[in-house]
Amino acid sequence: MVSLGNSFISGEAGRWAGNSNTSADGHAHTDRAFDTATNTSDPHRVYGTSYDDGCNRSDSAEVDSAPGPNRRLNLACSGATSTAILLPEHGGSPFKTESSQAKQLQDAVTGHAVRAVVVSVGGNDLGFESVITSCAKSFLAPIGATPCAPSEGPRVRDRLPAMRTAAVKALGDITTAMDRAGHPKGSYRLILQSYPSPPCRTARGSATRERGTTV
Repeated sequence: MVSLGNSFISGEAGRWAGNSNTSADGHAHTDRAFDTATNTSDPHRVYGTSYDDGCNRSDSAEVDSAPGPNRRLNLACSGATSTAILLPEHGGSPFKTESSQAKQLQDAVTGHAVRAVVVSVGGNDLGFESVITSCAKSFLAPIGATPCAPSEGPRVRDRLPAMRTAAVKALGDITTAMDRAGHPKGSYRLILQSYPSPPCRTARGSATRERGTTV
């Protein structure tokens, strides 16, 4: 099982920074990165060596926690856009010192059985971080809050066509990389994971959902 894409699937969003109101290093020792021996928090304990280049592949990433085969590979990188996934000959470029994710995939799975490739892509092309930040701030503001939908909705709609095109190209290159590695279509599941819907109104909360679509 292999995962590709951005921070939503790399595991950076996984909760690991503790459950304390204390913001000091270690969050009252509830931070999983906290090392009692050194009395400091070391993100390497959660992200491993991927913390060095900022890809931040957490040990709580879904590819590592989901049921499935024992062998897992996380190629996702925090902040990645669709360009970071594309094959080099199609415009893919190194991101945070790492080569194209599709090329990494091709090299990694050649000669190995693959049951599923799970992808989360498009959020950074769409500017999802700024959208959800704006909506969250509006939702949590105790006084004078306004819905974020009127301002953020049009921006998202304007960006969606380009994002869809970019996601399709990324998925196409993943399929090409798998074919080159000896895994033709139908021999594995290619799953595109979507994003949750941020709450855009302040009157009441809304449930968020995410779903995966087999391509």
